[in-house]
Amino acid sequence: MMRSRIEAVGSHLPPTTVTSLEIEERLGTAHEPGWLEALTGVRTRRHADSGVTSSQLSIAALQDMMSRSQHTWDDVDCLIVGSITPDFAEPATANVIQEALGLRGAGFDVNNACNGFATSLQIADAFIRSRTYRCIAIVCGEVASPFIPWHLAHGLEPPASTIGALTLGDGAGAVLMTRSESLRGVLAMSFMTDPRHWRAATVLGGGTLHPHEPDKHYFLSSPGVLFEDAKTYVPGLIDETLAKAGWKRADVDIIVGHQVSLAMTRKLTDLFDEDINFAVNTYPDLGNNASASIPIALHTALRQGRLEPGMKLLLVACAAGFAAGIIAIEWG
Repeated sequence: MMRSRIEAVGSHLPPTTVTSLEIEERLGTAHEPGWLEALTGVRTRRHADSGVTSSQLSIAALQDMMSRSQHTWDDVDCLIVGSITPDFAEPATANVIQEALGLRGAGFDVNNACNGFATSLQIADAFIRSRTYRCIAIVCGEVASPFIPWHLAHGLEPPASTIGALTLGDGAGAVLMTRSESLRGVLAMSFMTDPRHWRAATVLGGGTLHPHEPDKHYFLSSPGVLFEDAKTYVPGLIDETLAKAGWKRADVDIIVGHQVSLAMTRKLTDLFDEDINFAVNTYPDLGNNASASIPIALHTALRQGRLEPGMKLLLVACAAGFAAGIIAIEWG
């Protein structure tokens, strides 16, 4: 059976660190210092400098990835960009990245909110198993900080719909997908969408609904709705994926999930009767990196020595929509 595998991982973070205390000062609230970290669990996050684009972060992450690969740029026959903060509406940001790296293969963007990485991996896996492409680079570069609605959050009591935006951080993560020479690699996956709650997390500007309204170009969310959706759907989706892979919950060695909240990560690890350290947890230091959070967390696990050949890991993605995806991988 043809399988795909993650052959190399890379990431890139902007150098500027912004603390939750600095966010509080900018908001000008009268709460006790430390209230934002206590509420969200985020101590710091990275914000890109003005003018830095998602393609620039993506290029740096891809270069970091390729420095760890046995392949060269000439081997890459497809590039998939899964970011939700592209450089522009047209053409695909993949074109900008391809020009910078001298890539001449296929290239396109995928838009599926914070599930952009998981969906891109799903597509790459199908391409490789069908022998459409042999060597596929996936990158998610996010410059999400410009979408924070400071004008709405400013004041004594920031609305609940703006709190999620205050956790946004910038960064990029990339992986190289190739054919597996063994039985290891991507074993199984399951995806679902419940579209009834798409209004729970939005950036309404820039599309045909609100093409030119500046006040619509900000991230607003209802975290409680998304949290309840995740509790409803993710456990069953995990069990479905485990069954496809032939695993039990006890077989899983590590979880690499979308970094959206500490509460969500705790719920995930509770399913496996483990503490929060069972999952890779970058959220306190990096916040919510949108579609880039899973590849950044994956690279973090590698740097920490937490991934070894033969280990069984689950990628757990949740996003606006409401959408979710689980991917079972035997590492190596």
